[in-house]
This record gives sequence, C-alpha cells and structure tokens, in this order.
Amino acid sequence: MDVILGSASPRRKEILSGILESFRILIPDIDETRFQGEDPVLYSRRMALEKADSLFKRYSLPVKTLIISSDTIVVINGRILGKPSSLENAFEMLKSLNGRTHRVITSVALYRIDSGGNKTAWVDHDITHVTFKKLNDAGIRKYLSMIDYLDKAGAYAMQEHGRCIIEKYEGSITNIIGLPLRLIFRMFSVSGIIGEII
Repeated sequence: MDVILGSASPRRKEILSGILESFRILIPDIDETRFQGEDPVLYSRRMALEKADSLFKRYSLPVKTLIISSDTIVVINGRILGKPSSLENAFEMLKSLNGRTHRVITSVALYRIDSGGNKTAWVDHDITHVTFKKLNDAGIRKYLSMIDYLDKAGAYAMQEHGRCIIEKYEGSITNIIGLPLRLIFRMFSVSGIIGEII
C-alpha cells in the first residue's frame, strides 16, 4: 500500500519514520479559518479531515493508497493558539500559558483509497494536558531565542528545550509533538490497515 503523509512538519515525518519504512510527503492546502463558536476538538478534527481530503481531490493518487494527515492545536480556556506571527506574538502566547495548564489536541485522519478508487475516512483525536513552569519575562524571551517558534502551535516545542518551560504533562508525548503514536496504532487496528502497511 502506498502511504502518504499529508504534512510539511519534520517532527511528524520523524515520528512516522519510526514505524513505517517508506512513505511519501504531500503538502495540504486548506483554509484553516475556525467557524464562529466552533469547539476546539471539532475544529481540529475538521482540519485533519480537510487536509486529507484536499490531497485526495488535488492529486491523481493510485488505488490502494493511505493518506495520513493531522492537526495539532494548543488550547487555553477555550482559546486556540495557532502559530505566532512575530516574536511579540510568540511572547504573548507563552505568557498566557505561563504557570498554567493547557490542552494540546491532535487530530488524525486516515483516508484509504481502495482498488475501485473510492475512499473511506477515519478521524480521531488525542488530548494531552501540559503544565508550564512559572517563568519571568526574561526566561520566556530566553526560551524563544533557543527555538524556531514561528512554525509551532502555541510558540513552543516539547522536543526543543521543553524542559526549560514545561513542568509536567499528562498523556502522550508524541501527541504534544504532533503525531500521537498510540492513537495512530489504534486507528490502524480499527480500520484494518495495520496488516497492509506494517
């Protein structure tokens, strides 16, 4: 089965490389605008599905193809923190998380294209609770100077000097990074795909 990872994230590529020997990467192109009043979990699930669907519609994919796409968001008090637009925006994001517990929600969508060219879709999500240390402004700015914050939801990364800012987490560490392995394996099993790709 041909496997496609619908993501430009090097972190997702690295995680998936740990369980699959080969896959291709295609980059989705979607409108990521949140609907007014849309629940964060439902938003994340919709984004994951739309990313997979955009690849299905945009490319002439061979039959017996599996598309894996995901969407990770950081949520504090119902507010979604996306990727920061500037250093000051990143600083404000981290300040809003400072000393508090927030949710990291990652949704995963699987699109299986069968021998007839038809698709079957599955979507699920995982949630990890992350508690930040209490840092002063200088500590926050020092952390931002150590990472490439512009491509990270919430302006931070668990795998990049995460110990500097994270006090503890409850749940999956790969969920925080952007591709929850336990969820992936569960979805592979439920969909019956696991025997075809691993």
